[in-house]
Amino acid sequence: VSHNELYRTAVKYYHGHAIKPFQLPKLITALCLIIQFFLSRIRDKEPLEQPWMWKYVDKKLRVDASATYTALDWKPTPRYHILRRLLFLTERKISRPHDWAFRNETLLKRIAYRKSTAIYTMLTELQERLIAKIIEEIMSPKNVHRFQNYRKIDRELLRWYVAMHYHLITASVRHRDRAVIPNYMKIIAHRRYSEGFKAEEVKDLMFLTARTMKEFLLVRQELKDAKQQLDDYIILTAQFAADELEDAYEMLESQATEQPVAIERVEPLLSIENIKKILLGLEDVCTDSSSNRLSREITFKDYGVLLTLAAPKE
Repeated sequence: VSHNELYRTAVKYYHGHAIKPFQLPKLITALCLIIQFFLSRIRDKEPLEQPWMWKYVDKKLRVDASATYTALDWKPTPRYHILRRLLFLTERKISRPHDWAFRNETLLKRIAYRKSTAIYTMLTELQERLIAKIIEEIMSPKNVHRFQNYRKIDRELLRWYVAMHYHLITASVRHRDRAVIPNYMKIIAHRRYSEGFKAEEVKDLMFLTARTMKEFLLVRQELKDAKQQLDDYIILTAQFAADELEDAYEMLESQATEQPVAIERVEPLLSIENIKKILLGLEDVCTDSSSNRLSREITFKDYGVLLTLAAPKE
């Protein structure tokens, strides 16, 4: 499939009519790639298109995959051909542009920006100090109404909740990937809702975590001019998580009008195996969070479950 075929098909599906492409000679294309590359570097970003790619822009890279098909006794499904799938891709881009952009950024597995790597490293170094600061803020007298439910729970369990919010953000900074956030927030929303938390209180904890991170990083000499990156990597991640939480709460509240939500009906949390999977799944997001695992027994009385979370072995 050539670039021209992809262009014609995508444009037709997206705009509903053909648009003549603006074509450039190969050498001018190379010059444009070089200019784009250096402009991106000035903005401290790594572009997807690299200067070396100009050598291949006019190449016909046709591959005979028959040997592979024979060895695997397999062939691609015709309905997954790129020119057929473009209809679905463009339709989703039109109907759900934010979701489309998010999924494609995730699948591209982009190289992390150098600035994000520096931010992640600092957040890892500061994690104990910042988690303690966030808990101190929650327990402050001025927040007695803002965090009234979080203030009532066991202090070590509160630290676990804060640490998971913290590591969720740091993981997204490190990998530039927010794919885990929707599932995480659905799990948290389900449990917090059944415990009587309002969505606003759970959102406030996420925003408090993000703002604390940003405030501490802005005073670092290396990041004094990185306010925009901190907003993009940290504040927008918190906003994304808050939006997902609100969606989950709205769904739970709409279900509650038809049938009251009871803890015994929260099926995913009834099984100890499911709870372990949830905790392990969240730990997988934060590969550097082993030092924050709980090292004592905690009883989830409401669920009739006892989890022993042992410290990691050296």
